[in-house]
Amino acid sequence: MLGANQELLGFLDGEYKERVGHCHESASVSGPFEQAVATAIGDLIGTLKPRVIVGPMGLFHRDHIATAQAVWSVIRGRPDGRALGYVDLPYGITNRAWLQQALARLPGSGLRSDDYPLSSAPTAGKEGAVRCYRTQLEQLTLEHPRWEESLRPGVERFFEISRS
Repeated sequence: MLGANQELLGFLDGEYKERVGHCHESASVSGPFEQAVATAIGDLIGTLKPRVIVGPMGLFHRDHIATAQAVWSVIRGRPDGRALGYVDLPYGITNRAWLQQALARLPGSGLRSDDYPLSSAPTAGKEGAVRCYRTQLEQLTLEHPRWEESLRPGVERFFEISRS
């Protein structure tokens, strides 16, 4: 729907990790979740060799934060790489302080951020793509009643992430 390729890494979402007692579909993946995610993302980026890495800023949700930290660790090891961090929605509109917390984590990890202006408005396909997650929309509505504001044109925000 979005013209992107999906790469499944096999990690379980927060509540499922707690329920089954391991972080990955394969129980053989062990160790701290954060380290396993960092290794998997680093390996994938090493294989794909993208010109630009795009990852979440890591707002509120601990899985988003772990994923952001994993992406940032890869960026620190790639002096030639370009990276963008996107503001996780709907968290970015639920509580703006979460973005400030994410931005505050960057300097301590040897990175800096600069606003990255978007050159165009989101496409009409965004709402259709979001609505593909029917199983999560009910819970999302309970936790973030204003989540549909995420669909408004121009609400997306990106940061260019680079080494300090």
